[in-house]
Amino acid sequence: MPRLKFKRGLPKRCENCGARYTADRVTSRFCSKPCRVAWGQRAAIRGARAYPLLLEWRRRRNGGKLADVCILVDLWLADEKRRSRGEE
Repeated sequence: MPRLKFKRGLPKRCENCGARYTADRVTSRFCSKPCRVAWGQRAAIRGARAYPLLLEWRRRRNGGKLADVCILVDLWLADEKRRSRGEE
């Protein structure tokens, strides 16, 4: 697999807080360890909330639970938009 070319000091945007930062690695996604940890914790909590809804939807295969999942994801998307603007 070819190596990705990466110029050190490339500006990136943090996936958690939306702040701009200078990346040390091509795979960097967060501006700091606290942002990485906060993102991981939020993802775990969201997964725990979605899991029972998805199981119920799959068991019954009805639209009602899918609508609940869509509402939950819409809330998460709005939260991500606020975070990316720095409005925590």
